[in-house]
Amino acid sequence: SSGINAELPLRPGSPFIIQYILDSIPGYQNGVIIAKSPDATRRASSYAERLQLDIAVIHGEEKNDGEEYSDDGRSSPPPPCSFSQQVFCFDYPGTVPQTVPKVKPPIRVVGDVSGKTAIFVDDMIDEAGTFINAARLLKSNGATNCYVMVTHGILSG
Repeated sequence: SSGINAELPLRPGSPFIIQYILDSIPGYQNGVIIAKSPDATRRASSYAERLQLDIAVIHGEEKNDGEEYSDDGRSSPPPPCSFSQQVFCFDYPGTVPQTVPKVKPPIRVVGDVSGKTAIFVDDMIDEAGTFINAARLLKSNGATNCYVMVTHGILSG
């Protein structure tokens, strides 16, 4: 083939991000590492331990004007049993209880960010809206500055 075929070694971004934080974020010692969701706490904890900082977590979700939780299927009833699922189906004497829709709490910050520099660390950023909204929330909770550190910028939107 006429193309170039080269293998590039995979390099973890964390040493570079940590060095950048140490060198380039003024007063990082008064910072807090932000997990943009509960799922991101493991990564945030790893950075926080190496930088000897606390963590805070963005929890819940923003609900857009006019958006209903039923729009994303949370309040959907279970599907009816089909013949292939008969092993899991049973006859329930009486009426089946109504399912309770899964509702996430409103978006909020778990942890202290007041008077601190908030530092997000993530593996990639596509549309920055999530980070911008989280930064606004952090600022409204007293964060002095917000920084976002990512290793891959997709930026498609």
